[in-house]
Amino acid sequence: MLSGTFSGLNLGLLGLDVKNLELLTKGPFNNEEEATDAEYAKAILPLRRRGNLLLCTILLGNVTVNSGLSILMGDLTSGLTGLIVSTAIITIFGEIIPQAVCSRYALIVGAHTTWIVYFFMGLTFIISFPISAILDSVLGEEVGNILSKNQMKRMFEMLEVENVIKSSERKIIQAALDLQEKTAAEIMT
Repeated sequence: MLSGTFSGLNLGLLGLDVKNLELLTKGPFNNEEEATDAEYAKAILPLRRRGNLLLCTILLGNVTVNSGLSILMGDLTSGLTGLIVSTAIITIFGEIIPQAVCSRYALIVGAHTTWIVYFFMGLTFIISFPISAILDSVLGEEVGNILSKNQMKRMFEMLEVENVIKSSERKIIQAALDLQEKTAAEIMT
């Protein structure tokens, strides 16, 4: 169970963009679902802002649990049988199923398991903090996803295709993005 939790949280929590979580927390909310997502995002955001510490904690926990399972299975069975059984258990129940669930329900799973992450963060802090500090200094802080103007234009085109916005709205937004490059002569009538 712990292997699956760590594996799922690795994909689920680290797959959440800090900027997107910050956007989710901002109101006003159009419905109850948006308000609930905002609460989930608020719970996850402090953890996600410390991305490298979160990564180190989750990976240390996952490697420890998986190594322990392999040793246990090796002691309970012959070496080859233990290898095969532990590999099957870890692959199916510790990787595939948890990652499939957490990739689809990252907000809800992440928000309800923050206490587990904080517990293991404290448990592994002596090892995970120095490693995360080195990663922070070498790699720098995580910036998050920032879209260029062209990417934003393509995103609005996708939103129009998915019927999230109307064609007229897309044209207005895209024109506003191009406004700074326009000269008065180009738009004179």
